[in-house]
Amino acid sequence: MSDPAARASIPKWHEFIDPVFRVLADEPSLTLQQIYDRVADRVGLSDAAKAEVTPSARQPVYWNRIGWAVSRSKGAGLLEQPARAVYSLTVEGRSRARADERVDESTLRQYPAYIEWIASFRKDRRAAASDSVSPGDVVEALDDERTPEDQIEDAVKLLTRQLEEQVYELLHQVQNPYYFEDLVTRFIAALGYGDDYEVTARSGDLGIDGVVWRDKLGLERVYIQAKRYAEGNTVSAEAVRAFIGSLGLHRASVGVMITTSTFPKTSHEEVARTHSTNVRLIEGRELAKLMVKHGVGVTVERQIPIRRIDTDVFIGDPLML
Repeated sequence: MSDPAARASIPKWHEFIDPVFRVLADEPSLTLQQIYDRVADRVGLSDAAKAEVTPSARQPVYWNRIGWAVSRSKGAGLLEQPARAVYSLTVEGRSRARADERVDESTLRQYPAYIEWIASFRKDRRAAASDSVSPGDVVEALDDERTPEDQIEDAVKLLTRQLEEQVYELLHQVQNPYYFEDLVTRFIAALGYGDDYEVTARSGDLGIDGVVWRDKLGLERVYIQAKRYAEGNTVSAEAVRAFIGSLGLHRASVGVMITTSTFPKTSHEEVARTHSTNVRLIEGRELAKLMVKHGVGVTVERQIPIRRIDTDVFIGDPLML
């Protein structure tokens, strides 16, 4: 699981440029892996920060950002590759490293080769209109703060938040109570609690709206109660107490109470006092978030493959060491 604090401690790609120059100034040439290791040590990355990976490429975030610092510096003509997967500073690059000024992205922009290098990314997107790319277009082409992988991740987060909000709004528009009970029961099953489920009869259910079987024989069950409340109409502690009582009548050990609204503090305190039964309360926004995460009520519109280097293939090349 990602650690937000550890992720936030990882420098942006452009903040890695100067450390890359410093480690290459200390040694004539380094492999990319050696650059990763030395730069990480130089900036003092924690083990938790090193463990953070990109969702798209499934590689360490700091590798990804250092890699972009290296490739952009090479695009500016300040780094070169004397051998495969080996990097060193050019004459100009060493001059920059010896200077007192910090090397950053504004340094790279001083070189026409860097502007042209970035322009290659823009041309593919504007080829249909024109082959010409202005410096202003180039500055706009790639974000100063984020790598393309960072931008993809942020875009996915934004789309996910928007989808969660849409699901939350649609939950409040459900009019048929039986349909809502079926929806939340299917949702609990989709979380991995069981393959079989049943929405109970509308009467004589003893306060239970749905049941999910956790085993094939139906010996272990999750009992569910669904409260389709308007936003702002909280589920009282009395209602929670009644649900816990219903679980006792069923001799149940696990229960989930779900609402489209919220549970006040007193309702959570009621659950905390329960020792014989494991009860979980799920509020509307958490329900929407979990539905999106587990694919209930939503579908995949499209998938975009993002490829990375297969180290199992290239690791056997002695020139990579």
